[in-house]
Formats: sequence, C-alpha cells, structure tokens
Amino acid sequence: MLVPAIIAVAVLVLPLGYVLFSQFSVTRQQIEFGAPQNGVSAICLDIQEDTVRSLYILFEDGTMNEVKGVRAA
Repeated sequence: MLVPAIIAVAVLVLPLGYVLFSQFSVTRQQIEFGAPQNGVSAICLDIQEDTVRSLYILFEDGTMNEVKGVRAA
C-alpha cells in the first residue's frame, strides 16, 4: 500500500517539477565565427522556454552590445 502511494505522488509531482524547472531555467547559446563576419566575431542568445530573452553581439575589437526588446519578426 505504501509503494503505490509513493508511485502516485511521484507521477503527480515530477511533471510539475519539470514545468517549474523549465520556467526558470535559461540556456545561453553562443555562436562563434571562425573569421569575423562584417566585424562580428560571435553572437550570444539567452533562451528561456523557446523564447529569446536577450541577444548579445561580440565584435572583433572585443566590445559587446546587447540588443534590447527582442521580438519575433
């Protein structure tokens, strides 16, 4: 009787935990170019739940710009 109760709680709690974890986790994706493209050496994206939260452009001189207000086209 105890084992089915533990399994039932796990089945109900684990999907909820996954949804909460995916809501708050952010993935950073960095794309580096072998040769700079028009002065741009890398692009960094912060992605949360299939949405780009911020975009950073790294130039070959070492400066970095953040693109604010990223929206879908």
